[in-house]
Amino acid sequence: MPPKNLPTIWNAPPHTIAKIEMLRAYLVAWFQILGRSRRGQELLYVDGFAGPGEYSNYPNGSPLASLSAAKQALELTGSQWIASKIHCAFIEADTDRFNHLVQKIESVEHGSNIETHWYRDEFTSGLRKVMADVPRPFTAQHPLFVFTTVPTFVSSLSVGY
Repeated sequence: MPPKNLPTIWNAPPHTIAKIEMLRAYLVAWFQILGRSRRGQELLYVDGFAGPGEYSNYPNGSPLASLSAAKQALELTGSQWIASKIHCAFIEADTDRFNHLVQKIESVEHGSNIETHWYRDEFTSGLRKVMADVPRPFTAQHPLFVFTTVPTFVSSLSVGY
């Protein structure tokens, strides 16, 4: 979650770019493993502080990296895919960043087996909306990955794998 005094799009420091690439690589593997082993189950990825979807010095933020990972995992898995859809949910509180993010997501072709959800909201209330829209990963043993980045630390939660 960037400070409010940053513009809609700002420069990503090197550690942020590295984090995005690590997340993308991890998600490719995560989606593939679960896509081959969770027959009929929905996979849910939630980006809790999604930002604008890009940086002024780097074309992909975590939302676009996750969509790219989902698409790549589906392509690599091919006919071995037995899970249901991949849901990618993006939560962003800042109005300008949210609007930019929606434009970026809508400009990316991600395929029919990937469903996107976006929420202009704070993380906790946005997560409640995700739970209402995609309830199965919260009520059954369907895979769920929640990614949150806060200024002083990076955390993630992976449940049901």
